[in-house]
Amino acid sequence: MIKKLILILFIVLAGLVSADTVVEFVDGNFYLQKNSVWIELMPGESIPGGSVLRVGENSSVELSNGKAKFLLTNPGTFSIDSIILDKNRSSKAKSLIFNIIERLLKIQSYGSQSSPSTVLGVRAAEVPDDGFSWTSDGYAEYLELGKESLQREEYAEAKLNFSDALDSSFNDFEENEALFYLAYVEAVSGDPNSALSLLQDYSPDYEAPYYEQAVLLKANLLIEIFNSDKAIIWINTHKMHIADLAGSLLILEGLANLQIGDIDKAQKLFQNVIDNNFDSESVAIAAEYLDSM
Repeated sequence: MIKKLILILFIVLAGLVSADTVVEFVDGNFYLQKNSVWIELMPGESIPGGSVLRVGENSSVELSNGKAKFLLTNPGTFSIDSIILDKNRSSKAKSLIFNIIERLLKIQSYGSQSSPSTVLGVRAAEVPDDGFSWTSDGYAEYLELGKESLQREEYAEAKLNFSDALDSSFNDFEENEALFYLAYVEAVSGDPNSALSLLQDYSPDYEAPYYEQAVLLKANLLIEIFNSDKAIIWINTHKMHIADLAGSLLILEGLANLQIGDIDKAQKLFQNVIDNNFDSESVAIAAEYLDSM
């Protein structure tokens, strides 16, 4: 059975790599290497398997191969084959992160029936008991409406609600919370660039109940657009504060290192997830990544 699954995975990956990729959008400079010469690529042109590509400084590129889209915003030289394989790997991590955030929403909708710090990696909110209301009425209403829309997968409605919550935010805590959920809506709607633009200068509170999820979301978005250097910096900045979701963060750190070509470090990070027996989802994904390397 295991050999059969590995064979199926190999066939799927081979099919992804062999299909020609098409340039959908270019903002800036994008090149293909041919006979040791860099040739500029334009929208509509095809990129055959095995090609070596270069993304210029301050450039943004979107590619597709009929099965997936690829956003490149990090300057550097890439193999089209590695881009497609990295995309396949990162899609599993992306699903993991989205599932974690969806569980956060479900737990919050149940209220305080159990301590959220002990369930599925959700921290308890430490709200100051100072005699004053720490959240504005309009903000709280819009935020709840947005969460309800998210659970119904009504993303356009959720985006409007979270935007209203952001406009109604009274303090940094409220603003950061609204930004997190608004960015998640953009991400789950398939727009990682818009999601990242919202989190450009994002600095979530360590004590916020969504803190670990916010760190994972931004790291995953940076990996999704192949901005692995920034992903590693972001992960290392917050790693010491991650507890319940440490296994998921190590998965993302391993993917980021794979993107920059540090295979040894990626393998060690994936093995670390398995050796420390983090949550079962992370362990399963780490084992699958190691088997495919």
